[in-house]
Amino acid sequence: MNIESLDIKTNFVFKLFGEISNGDLDYVYRGQFSNQIVSSIMTLARTNLSSSKDTSPMQSKIYFIMGEGLQNIDRHKIGEEIPKDRQSIFAIHKKNYKYYITSGNLIKTKEVDLLTKKLEHVNRLDKQGLRELSRKIRSSQGLSEKGGAGIGLIEMAKRSGNKLVYHFRKIDDEYSYFYLSTEIPTKNPGNPVDYQKYTLDTIFGMHSIFNQEDILLFFKGALNQKILLNLLSIVEARMEESATSARLFNIMIEMLQNIIKHSDNINSNESWKPGIFFISEENKTIKLTTGNYLQTKKKDKLARKIKCINKADKQKLDEIHHQILFDFDRKDALKTGLGLIEIKRKSNSPIGYNFHDVDNEYSFFTMQVAITQ
Repeated sequence: MNIESLDIKTNFVFKLFGEISNGDLDYVYRGQFSNQIVSSIMTLARTNLSSSKDTSPMQSKIYFIMGEGLQNIDRHKIGEEIPKDRQSIFAIHKKNYKYYITSGNLIKTKEVDLLTKKLEHVNRLDKQGLRELSRKIRSSQGLSEKGGAGIGLIEMAKRSGNKLVYHFRKIDDEYSYFYLSTEIPTKNPGNPVDYQKYTLDTIFGMHSIFNQEDILLFFKGALNQKILLNLLSIVEARMEESATSARLFNIMIEMLQNIIKHSDNINSNESWKPGIFFISEENKTIKLTTGNYLQTKKKDKLARKIKCINKADKQKLDEIHHQILFDFDRKDALKTGLGLIEIKRKSNSPIGYNFHDVDNEYSFFTMQVAITQ
């Protein structure tokens, strides 16, 4: 296996990817939250939900609870300049017909006791009790959402039909980190399966990895043009407009298009294209990483193509790019490697890659590009 400038090991990426079935989803955003980012996250969720097999009432329920989770982060926002290992995180997972929605954010340690009492009170109530408490609070006067009502927590428990799972991790006397998770079973359980629970331990482990690798955005699921645009809008909301951001957007599009156009599904009976995408940051370098299944018989040809592109200098790449672009008689333009050439030209750095053998028929292809700001 040949690795060129790939500093995140393929095994690490493959572990994040794992097995995926149609409808599965892993999406995590970590960092500062703005109105534009929240809006983009909700739009991405709506795109995924609209293409799912869940009923309209179920989609509305999930969308509502996502909104409450994001509002929970906003309610406890503490300033703008927060160390990266303390920034907020929002995650939605779907596995085996269950959704798991989790938020994590910094709060004042002095708020922990009151918040614990609210959560325990909500968790003790049945559905009827939650309805009555909700009506009581809504009819009361002078209760602020942050100060005493807790109506958002009540609605999350009522609509999910499950207890709220939470954890407080004390950082110091002034600050603690608050995790809140909701499990939502869908009405279509399909074939009986052993549910893979996304417990808070799973979230803790993922959050630790994201902090360690400084991962800002993570997506795993079926990729299409709409989802590509949604992911792009989230990155755009995160970054200030600059020459670097323009390069990043162009490279990101090419890398995701590579999955949409050229990846293979390990389940050959399905037409959807599963893939993984995440952005990490180190000092002033941004790294874009993608991963997807590929038929093993294709990997040698792809490796030779990437090696050739990596060896070419800028002038040679420009010549190849020009030749392909203006060869109007060529009918197999998608197979020429034009996207890979564009990635190398715009990043000014080698394309990192590797292959992880899945079985005799399929491999997992990882690609990474570094962009210096």
